[in-house]
Amino acid sequence: MAKSTDDTKQKKVIKIIRWLLLAAAASLVCFAAFRVMWKRGYFLPGWIKWEEKSEEHSFTVSSDPRMPVRSRSASMTLPAPKEGEEAEKITETVAVELDNKKLTVTRPDGELLWESDEGWLVSDYLIGDIDHDDEDELTLLVWKVGSYGEYKPIWVEEDEKKWSEHIFIYDYDVREDTRIFPLWMSSKMGIEARYISLDNEEKLHITIPEGKEAIWVWENWGLTLQE
Repeated sequence: MAKSTDDTKQKKVIKIIRWLLLAAAASLVCFAAFRVMWKRGYFLPGWIKWEEKSEEHSFTVSSDPRMPVRSRSASMTLPAPKEGEEAEKITETVAVELDNKKLTVTRPDGELLWESDEGWLVSDYLIGDIDHDDEDELTLLVWKVGSYGEYKPIWVEEDEKKWSEHIFIYDYDVREDTRIFPLWMSSKMGIEARYISLDNEEKLHITIPEGKEAIWVWENWGLTLQE
Protein backbone atom coordinates (compact mmCIF):
# COMPACT_ATOMS: atom_id res chain seq x y z
CA MET A 1 0.00 0.00 0.00
CA ALA A 2 2.83 2.38 0.95
CA LYS A 3 4.63 1.61 -2.30
CA SER A 4 1.51 2.40 -4.30
CA THR A 5 1.18 5.74 -2.49
CA ASP A 6 4.82 6.57 -3.15
CA ASP A 7 4.38 5.73 -6.85
CA THR A 8 1.34 8.01 -7.05
CA LYS A 9 3.23 10.86 -5.40
CA GLN A 10 6.19 10.32 -7.72
CA LYS A 11 3.92 10.43 -10.78
CA LYS A 12 2.35 13.67 -9.53
CA VAL A 13 5.78 15.22 -9.01
CA ILE A 14 6.89 14.17 -12.49
CA LYS A 15 3.68 15.61 -13.94
CA ILE A 16 4.22 18.91 -12.15
CA ILE A 17 7.82 19.07 -13.34
CA ARG A 18 6.69 18.43 -16.92
CA TRP A 19 4.13 21.24 -16.70
CA LEU A 20 6.73 23.59 -15.24
CA LEU A 21 9.17 22.74 -18.02
CA LEU A 22 6.45 23.29 -20.65
CA ALA A 23 5.51 26.60 -19.04
CA ALA A 24 9.16 27.67 -18.98
CA ALA A 25 9.62 26.69 -22.64
CA ALA A 26 6.43 28.55 -23.60
CA SER A 27 7.64 31.63 -21.71
CA LEU A 28 10.98 31.53 -23.54
CA VAL A 29 9.23 31.22 -26.90
CA CYS A 30 6.90 34.11 -26.05
CA PHE A 31 9.83 36.25 -24.89
CA ALA A 32 11.81 35.48 -28.04
CA ALA A 33 8.77 36.29 -30.21
CA PHE A 34 8.24 39.53 -28.30
CA ARG A 35 11.88 40.54 -28.84
CA VAL A 36 11.68 39.84 -32.57
CA MET A 37 8.43 41.82 -32.88
CA TRP A 38 9.88 44.65 -30.79
CA LYS A 39 13.01 44.85 -32.95
CA ARG A 40 10.87 44.96 -36.09
CA GLY A 41 8.84 47.86 -34.73
CA TYR A 42 5.52 46.08 -34.20
CA PHE A 43 4.85 48.14 -31.07
CA LEU A 44 5.64 51.55 -32.55
CA PRO A 45 2.84 54.16 -32.83
CA GLY A 46 0.08 53.34 -35.30
CA TRP A 47 0.18 56.82 -36.88
CA ILE A 48 3.54 56.10 -38.57
CA LYS A 49 3.26 56.03 -42.36
CA TRP A 50 5.66 53.41 -43.71
CA GLU A 51 6.33 54.52 -47.28
CA GLU A 52 7.14 52.10 -50.10
CA LYS A 53 8.66 53.80 -53.15
CA SER A 54 11.52 53.76 -55.61
CA GLU A 55 13.04 56.11 -58.17
CA GLU A 56 16.06 56.75 -60.34
CA HIS A 57 18.03 59.86 -59.50
CA SER A 58 21.10 61.54 -60.96
CA PHE A 59 23.58 62.82 -58.38
CA THR A 60 26.17 65.39 -59.46
CA VAL A 61 29.49 66.52 -58.02
CA SER A 62 31.47 69.59 -59.06
CA SER A 63 35.18 70.06 -59.75
CA ASP A 64 35.08 73.26 -57.72
CA PRO A 65 38.22 73.03 -55.51
CA ARG A 66 36.18 74.31 -52.55
CA MET A 67 34.32 70.97 -52.59
CA PRO A 68 36.73 68.64 -50.70
CA VAL A 69 37.33 65.01 -51.50
CA ARG A 70 36.60 63.01 -48.35
CA SER A 71 39.39 60.47 -48.70
CA ARG A 72 42.64 59.93 -50.54
CA SER A 73 41.16 57.00 -52.40
CA ALA A 74 38.79 59.00 -54.58
CA SER A 75 37.99 56.95 -57.65
CA MET A 76 37.47 60.02 -59.86
CA THR A 77 39.27 63.36 -60.07
CA LEU A 78 38.39 66.52 -61.96
CA PRO A 79 40.62 69.44 -62.91
CA ALA A 80 39.98 72.71 -61.12
CA PRO A 81 38.16 75.22 -63.35
CA LYS A 82 40.20 77.97 -64.95
CA GLU A 83 39.37 81.56 -64.17
CA GLY A 84 36.11 82.54 -65.84
CA GLU A 85 35.13 78.91 -66.55
CA GLU A 86 32.35 76.97 -64.89
CA ALA A 87 33.31 73.97 -62.80
CA GLU A 88 33.11 70.64 -64.58
CA LYS A 89 30.61 68.15 -63.21
CA ILE A 90 30.29 64.37 -62.95
CA THR A 91 26.82 62.88 -62.87
CA GLU A 92 25.83 59.37 -61.83
CA THR A 93 22.35 57.86 -62.00
CA VAL A 94 21.35 55.33 -59.35
CA ALA A 95 18.21 53.56 -58.17
CA VAL A 96 16.91 54.51 -54.73
CA GLU A 97 14.36 52.17 -53.18
CA LEU A 98 12.50 52.11 -49.88
CA ASP A 99 11.01 48.67 -49.31
CA ASN A 100 9.93 46.96 -46.10
CA LYS A 101 11.44 49.77 -43.95
CA LYS A 102 14.88 49.45 -45.58
CA LEU A 103 16.50 51.91 -47.98
CA THR A 104 18.93 50.78 -50.68
CA VAL A 105 20.93 52.63 -53.33
CA THR A 106 22.05 50.57 -56.33
CA ARG A 107 23.69 51.09 -59.70
CA PRO A 108 21.65 50.51 -62.86
CA ASP A 109 23.35 47.10 -63.16
CA GLY A 110 22.03 46.09 -59.73
CA GLU A 111 25.27 46.50 -57.75
CA LEU A 112 24.48 47.60 -54.19
CA LEU A 113 26.19 50.87 -53.25
CA TRP A 114 24.62 51.55 -49.87
CA GLU A 115 21.87 50.33 -47.54
CA SER A 116 20.41 51.58 -44.28
CA ASP A 117 21.65 50.00 -41.07
CA GLU A 118 20.18 46.68 -39.97
CA GLY A 119 18.71 48.11 -36.76
CA TRP A 120 16.99 51.05 -38.47
CA LEU A 121 13.40 51.27 -39.66
CA VAL A 122 13.13 53.88 -42.44
CA SER A 123 9.65 55.34 -42.78
CA ASP A 124 10.36 57.87 -45.54
CA TYR A 125 13.11 59.56 -47.52
CA LEU A 126 13.56 62.45 -49.93
CA ILE A 127 16.25 63.73 -52.29
CA GLY A 128 17.05 67.41 -52.72
CA ASP A 129 19.55 70.18 -52.05
CA ILE A 130 18.69 70.58 -48.38
CA ASP A 131 21.97 72.34 -47.45
CA HIS A 132 21.93 74.69 -50.51
CA ASP A 133 25.33 73.69 -51.92
CA ASP A 134 23.93 73.06 -55.44
CA GLU A 135 24.25 69.29 -54.97
CA ASP A 136 21.51 66.92 -53.85
CA GLU A 137 21.50 65.13 -50.53
CA LEU A 138 19.64 62.04 -49.34
CA THR A 139 17.42 62.68 -46.29
CA LEU A 140 15.97 59.80 -44.25
CA LEU A 141 13.22 59.68 -41.62
CA VAL A 142 14.37 56.86 -39.33
CA TRP A 143 13.21 54.99 -36.25
CA LYS A 144 15.98 53.40 -34.19
CA VAL A 145 16.68 52.27 -30.65
CA GLY A 146 18.56 54.94 -28.69
CA SER A 147 18.76 58.72 -28.89
CA TYR A 148 22.33 58.72 -30.24
CA GLY A 149 24.59 56.73 -32.52
CA GLU A 150 28.19 55.67 -32.08
CA TYR A 151 28.97 58.92 -30.29
CA LYS A 152 26.97 60.60 -27.52
CA PRO A 153 27.35 63.72 -25.35
CA ILE A 154 29.92 63.41 -22.57
CA TRP A 155 27.22 63.97 -19.95
CA VAL A 156 25.26 60.92 -21.16
CA GLU A 157 26.56 57.77 -19.50
CA GLU A 158 24.27 55.28 -21.24
CA ASP A 159 21.97 55.65 -24.24
CA GLU A 160 18.25 54.96 -23.99
CA LYS A 161 17.02 51.47 -24.77
CA LYS A 162 13.83 52.55 -26.48
CA TRP A 163 12.69 53.58 -29.95
CA SER A 164 12.97 57.18 -31.12
CA GLU A 165 12.63 59.08 -34.40
CA HIS A 166 15.53 60.75 -36.22
CA ILE A 167 16.40 62.67 -39.37
CA PHE A 168 19.61 61.55 -41.09
CA ILE A 169 21.10 63.51 -44.01
CA TYR A 170 23.73 62.06 -46.37
CA ASP A 171 25.96 63.55 -49.04
CA TYR A 172 26.44 61.69 -52.32
CA ASP A 173 29.94 62.09 -53.76
CA VAL A 174 30.35 60.52 -57.20
CA ARG A 175 34.16 60.76 -56.92
CA GLU A 176 34.30 58.36 -53.99
CA ASP A 177 34.13 54.57 -53.99
CA THR A 178 31.98 54.72 -50.84
CA ARG A 179 29.67 57.27 -52.48
CA ILE A 180 27.42 58.05 -49.50
CA PHE A 181 28.64 59.92 -46.41
CA PRO A 182 26.76 61.16 -43.32
CA LEU A 183 26.35 64.93 -43.37
CA TRP A 184 24.06 65.46 -40.35
CA MET A 185 22.66 62.84 -37.98
CA SER A 186 20.06 64.11 -35.54
CA SER A 187 19.62 62.75 -32.05
CA LYS A 188 16.08 61.99 -30.87
CA MET A 189 13.85 64.54 -32.61
CA GLY A 190 11.50 65.24 -29.74
CA ILE A 191 8.59 65.76 -32.14
CA GLU A 192 6.42 63.29 -34.02
CA ALA A 193 7.04 63.38 -37.77
CA ARG A 194 4.68 61.50 -40.05
CA TYR A 195 5.74 63.02 -43.37
CA ILE A 196 8.70 64.98 -44.67
CA SER A 197 8.89 67.02 -47.87
CA LEU A 198 10.94 69.76 -49.52
CA ASP A 199 9.38 72.89 -50.99
CA ASN A 200 10.71 74.75 -54.04
CA GLU A 201 13.12 76.67 -51.79
CA GLU A 202 14.56 73.39 -50.44
CA LYS A 203 13.09 73.98 -46.99
CA LEU A 204 12.15 70.87 -45.04
CA HIS A 205 8.48 70.52 -44.09
CA ILE A 206 7.73 68.13 -41.22
CA THR A 207 4.09 67.08 -40.86
CA ILE A 208 3.01 65.75 -37.46
CA PRO A 209 0.23 63.14 -37.02
CA GLU A 210 -2.41 65.86 -36.42
CA GLY A 211 -1.66 67.34 -39.85
CA LYS A 212 0.14 70.51 -38.74
CA GLU A 213 3.40 71.45 -40.46
CA ALA A 214 6.67 72.86 -39.17
CA ILE A 215 9.32 74.27 -41.49
CA TRP A 216 12.99 73.56 -40.85
CA VAL A 217 15.87 75.24 -42.71
CA TRP A 218 19.57 74.46 -43.01
CA GLU A 219 21.70 76.99 -41.17
CA ASN A 220 25.49 76.64 -40.96
CA TRP A 221 25.50 73.03 -39.81
CA GLY A 222 22.18 71.41 -39.11
CA LEU A 223 18.45 72.06 -39.31
CA THR A 224 16.76 74.89 -37.42
CA LEU A 225 13.06 75.37 -36.81
CA GLN A 226 11.80 78.34 -38.82
CA GLU A 227 8.11 78.30 -37.89
